[in-house]
Amino acid sequence: MQFRRQRDHTVHPPAAVPSAVLRAALGALVAGGVYVMLPVPLWQIAGVVLGGVAAIFPPIRAGYLGVALVVLGLLQDEPSLLRTCFAVAVTHAVHVLTCVSVVVPARARITVRALRPEAVRFLGVQLASQAVVVVIMFLPVGESAWWAVVGGICLVAAVVLFLVPRKTRLSRVHSGAAQHEGERG
Repeated sequence: MQFRRQRDHTVHPPAAVPSAVLRAALGALVAGGVYVMLPVPLWQIAGVVLGGVAAIFPPIRAGYLGVALVVLGLLQDEPSLLRTCFAVAVTHAVHVLTCVSVVVPARARITVRALRPEAVRFLGVQLASQAVVVVIMFLPVGESAWWAVVGGICLVAAVVLFLVPRKTRLSRVHSGAAQHEGERG
């Protein structure tokens, strides 16, 4: 007679990413962005140090200093479409990873399902911002530059309307209205 062991209760955790992976990606992105954009060895060393500090201590927000170095590298050379698109992508990715790394504890695991909306938003904003970069790089400089401002305003309005979920916007509006009514009563 054989006895079979049954597992009555099994837990299958969803796929998850350790927060250390996000922090390492932040550090690598800062260091790599500065290394690519600034050909000066001293600035490259500073970028690697800032990347390490950003990965180990995200609340300090050292990644934003790395973004400043990326922009400095962008300003040092002649205007280039590829370098500008790279700088926009690095700046946005550092911002997103810094914001996520600040909120998530160091030893936590983040489910892939929780990261999916952030990734979709990132790709949507990148698609729009890279399109704006391409259009602006080919615009003639002069009086027609005001079209860039109008295009930027339309882009921000489109992002708010389409990428911020409607439910979130409505809940913020209703919660603000409820707070004001509570103050009156």
